[in-house]
Amino acid sequence: MERNIEANRLFWTNSEGVQVGHVLYSKIPDLDTLICEEVFVNPEVRGQGWGWQIDERLH
Repeated sequence: MERNIEANRLFWTNSEGVQVGHVLYSKIPDLDTLICEEVFVNPEVRGQGWGWQIDERLH
């Protein structure tokens, strides 16, 4: 799984280049803290453990 970063968005792709999920976030100014606003898993890959893997990478 490869992590990609855009402004206020992290997303992951699998080995085939398919986006498996994303996280939308905002940053608290002057702190190293992010507020997770949305976690999404692509419906095509749900039930395969991708949500759990994304959650593990956020901690």
